[in-house]
Amino acid sequence: MTKKRLKELIKQNGLIFDKYGSEIDLKSGDGIYFAFSQNRLFKMKEMPNIALEHWRLNEIFETEEQAEWHLKNDAERTERFEPPMWEDINNEGYEFAFVVQIELIRFVVRKESTTLCSNGSICVFGSSGKFYADEPATKENYEKACEIVRDLFKGGAK
Repeated sequence: MTKKRLKELIKQNGLIFDKYGSEIDLKSGDGIYFAFSQNRLFKMKEMPNIALEHWRLNEIFETEEQAEWHLKNDAERTERFEPPMWEDINNEGYEFAFVVQIELIRFVVRKESTTLCSNGSICVFGSSGKFYADEPATKENYEKACEIVRDLFKGGAK
């Protein structure tokens, strides 16, 4: 919902729905009013002015059907690239995988030899077959590979 549309609905004492499909009656009166600030809708009580409830703009919808659609289909994913320090990698190694656009990127570190990499035990490669790093297992090579993965993870150039 846009700010402009929400302000119109507030003026019209309209009806909207929260992200769970519950009704929010925008009718003001009896010491209750609605205010919009900082991408949030506030249900306020006069004297003293206190917020009874609030919703973020992306959590409210004009129709019940829209609210139900978003409740059913919206998903949030938060990923972080937090590689261990070289000294903290044990015999099992370290692996990290993520998707950039449509390519699966894998970062594999083994302090001992592995068949995944042709030159060594630290490799970064994509599902397209491209290798971004393929080096012997050393601290310096690991640090360089971490920089490559960090840049790819942030959506940097390949």
